[in-house]
Amino acid sequence: MSNKKSNDFYQNYLERKQTPFYDFVNLEPTARLEFELLDDINYKEVFELFKEDDNPFVLEDYKNLEELDKYKNYILKDSRFSSKRGGCDWLVKLKQTNIYIGIINLYDMSRETFNDNHKKCMIGFNTNNAFRRKYYTSEAVQQLKKHIYEHFGRNKIIANVDKKNTASKKFLEKLGFKENTKAYYYSDLYDYFEFYWDEIV
Repeated sequence: MSNKKSNDFYQNYLERKQTPFYDFVNLEPTARLEFELLDDINYKEVFELFKEDDNPFVLEDYKNLEELDKYKNYILKDSRFSSKRGGCDWLVKLKQTNIYIGIINLYDMSRETFNDNHKKCMIGFNTNNAFRRKYYTSEAVQQLKKHIYEHFGRNKIIANVDKKNTASKKFLEKLGFKENTKAYYYSDLYDYFEFYWDEIV
């Protein structure tokens, strides 16, 4: 193969469009909320939501624009195209006003059948302080749970929570999650909660 053909092949390889392993689409709206996939433009809304939040359990990457940019690049360029650690984020906004209020996360989507990894995934969530305790987060996470089951066919959802974050633990329990930290060895910093849909056939 000539150098020109070799270079053309390599350039085409670099420029080829990646195909996601999973069909990441916007969640259906709920009674009060709409959802918007994180992208190259709206990701800065996350910084605006959390830059002055003193809650120690909000992801630090959300509070620093440079780190948020790296986080966004990982989500858009790596996570969405991974067959073993797939995932994406959605911004949450109020339906009536289009005001952004938080973010929800889906991650650790795998196609591996080992240990039933293809049947489970993990979620996360953060809501701006002004919109907490108004049941918006419950509404968003319930819709995410439904989407995971109906759209991806996953029947096990996992959430990890800082051991000191009692509010999130109670929140997850109210949504039907059960604590099962003993089944996980990843970190001494977190407790793990699981939610099961009925077995998918």
